[in-house]
Amino acid sequence: MWNADSHNDTQVLRFGRISRAITEFGRHIKHSRAVLLRRAISGRDILLCCLLVAFLSMASLAQSVPDSPSLARSRFLDKPNIALLSSLTAFQVLDAYRTDQTLDEGGRETWPVARHFCQSREGRIGYFWASYAMTIGSSYLLHRTGHHKLARMALIAGNVSAASGFAYTLAHTR
Repeated sequence: MWNADSHNDTQVLRFGRISRAITEFGRHIKHSRAVLLRRAISGRDILLCCLLVAFLSMASLAQSVPDSPSLARSRFLDKPNIALLSSLTAFQVLDAYRTDQTLDEGGRETWPVARHFCQSREGRIGYFWASYAMTIGSSYLLHRTGHHKLARMALIAGNVSAASGFAYTLAHTR
């Protein structure tokens, strides 16, 4: 036989357990938020976020890229590529200048690949020119073989790399 009082008691017990669980979850969230707020956001966190966003955007673009090259010829220096090349040039110059200035003031290169080249000014110039040339060269090679979206993604990746390098240097110098 169904008893209304026992049914209400069961609902009250269930509601009590749920409310305790929600309260406990709220305390956990508040504690986690407090821990996050106490922790200072470093330049490395910003760099990792930039790289993650770039990787995710390139991964989503790569899903729509065809496997075979297209037969239609298009110009390499169209308006979007000119804009990407201009911004790549600007970011590379800013990154190279700020890195050179920081290393001359006694700073240290933190990226292991560039560390070997950045011990002298000539090495820094060579390194930045080589990275600039590799970005543009790989983009042009992909474009010539018909992979136009991949060519554009190479320029975007170069922009993200140079911009994040400049931002990282700015964030970690006085």
